[in-house]
Amino acid sequence: MSAVHAVALALLTVAVAACDRPPTAVVELPPAHLDFLNGPDDLPNVFRTATNAGFSMRDPSTGYIVMAGLPTPPSSLTLCGGTMSFQTSSEMTEGELSGVLHDLRMGSDLNVFVYQIATFRGICASTPFASGTGHAIRTDNDLLTSLTRTNSFGMRIQGVVQDAAGQSYRLNAELHDLIFPDGSFKRVVQNVHLHPVGGP
Repeated sequence: MSAVHAVALALLTVAVAACDRPPTAVVELPPAHLDFLNGPDDLPNVFRTATNAGFSMRDPSTGYIVMAGLPTPPSSLTLCGGTMSFQTSSEMTEGELSGVLHDLRMGSDLNVFVYQIATFRGICASTPFASGTGHAIRTDNDLLTSLTRTNSFGMRIQGVVQDAAGQSYRLNAELHDLIFPDGSFKRVVQNVHLHPVGGP
């Protein structure tokens, strides 16, 4: 048998043996978690940062103020002479190359505090009506208010809070404002609602 024939026979034997093996199991990959804030820190037109800042809105119709991202207790904030800063949230800004900045800031597992407007004397001196945890998001399609388009911006805070008596509430708070190219302003939505859940 020539050397060429010997090599060909050896390769054929390996190929046949491989065909006799059971098929390799298909490995299922875990589902992708799509989070647009987990990309590179900086791109030519996108900037992602971690920021220490709170979220806040009020609703005169219900008499509530809600704040998210404060430390526990709120009076331990550095602004009040304490040693604690605001909780960390993620922020993404894009559009610098086009001259109009779009901004998105969001935080999860944040401390949430609800105050009553009638008794509110500032973060450092007021006792919250209710407290708990939740998430918040703020959006702005023209962060620097260029007046080249309608500026739509707003905020949403949601979570579960509990008052001193042990009553739990589902918190739903939303704010949405518009600034038009002529500089005029319109408030579309402003509400802070507490919906009781269960009993004390």
